[in-house]
Amino acid sequence: MNGEGLQLLIPPLTDPKWINNDSIVCIIKNGMDGEIEVNGKNYNSRMTSNDKIENDEIADLISYIRNDFTRRPKKITLKEVTERILNCR
Repeated sequence: MNGEGLQLLIPPLTDPKWINNDSIVCIIKNGMDGEIEVNGKNYNSRMTSNDKIENDEIADLISYIRNDFTRRPKKITLKEVTERILNCR
């Protein structure tokens, strides 16, 4: 509810370094598998891909998370999302 995650299963969305990282676009679109570190804690839960989500929806979602959970509002544009998706691995 407040973006703090769920124990060691789901990482929090409150770390500006993590949510402002370019890879967040790829993770939302393509999912991820493997360990990550957020706020000094390790998480190793799989996030499934979402190939039906549109780029403008990704931009809105990331902008919302940045505004509501990091207290450092930083909008991401549709153009930025589209460019970052082209660089996803």
